[in-house]
Amino acid sequence: MFGESASNSGDLFGSTLKQKARTVAAPTPAKPQNTVSSRRKLDPAERTTRFNELFEFVSSRIGLKPVVKTPEQVRNSAWGHLFELATARAQLERVTELFPLWRDSRREFNEQTVKNFIRRCDELNCPDLALDVFSNHSKYGFPLASVAVGRQLMHSLHLKHSLASSVTPMALYPAYNLPPISTDLVSSTMLVTACLNQDSKQSKVLVDVLLPSIKRLLKNTPPTPPSKPIRYSEDREPFWLARTLAKIEEALQKRGGDHQWLREWRERSGHLAPTS
Repeated sequence: MFGESASNSGDLFGSTLKQKARTVAAPTPAKPQNTVSSRRKLDPAERTTRFNELFEFVSSRIGLKPVVKTPEQVRNSAWGHLFELATARAQLERVTELFPLWRDSRREFNEQTVKNFIRRCDELNCPDLALDVFSNHSKYGFPLASVAVGRQLMHSLHLKHSLASSVTPMALYPAYNLPPISTDLVSSTMLVTACLNQDSKQSKVLVDVLLPSIKRLLKNTPPTPPSKPIRYSEDREPFWLARTLAKIEEALQKRGGDHQWLREWRERSGHLAPTS
């Protein structure tokens, strides 16, 4: 679940350690194959205990001057376990304070870890925390590693949070050397949907700027059938696109604007419910 192979699933450390290093065991929660089941079965007290144990384990072994100096390295999967064991924003905030220590250890976050963080922030209703972390790369060193990661961040923000939260990624994409949002169909449709939920001068300006880009992108995009809404998977992107395009067409229709170009693409993609 957290990007680790089945052969490594019971260990937070690399497989080439010396025998002495292998005797230093990680706390009980650090077992990737049990992460989701543990989240469902642990009672709150035990879950908090495991979170604190793993937090202490990781924090004492990373940074320029780790408290516990051992030959082994904490595996990337440890972050996924911390995210899963967290049950509140405050715990995730504690975890983010460890991010700079990871960078100080000359370690990098892999893309799966980044996605897991966004997902858990979304589950705990604090995607703005993820946005804050990405907005301060000099402090956290937490990368918006790909357009897929950017889309996941946009999705967590665009329906229930302020327009400013959805607009911020417009600046983050180029800051992380990603293509502009206006060149990515999924990202731009989510941003337009966020704008349509507002009634402000800024939102109307953004809609007017982005709609021509969406029209151009659709012209060059083959029909895309909607996928099943599988949670937290890139396979959901066609589902996100179908849903946002439906909202955009509905809004254009209410405004009396031209929406035939959008209706035709959605028909070719099988987005419309069959009529009897």
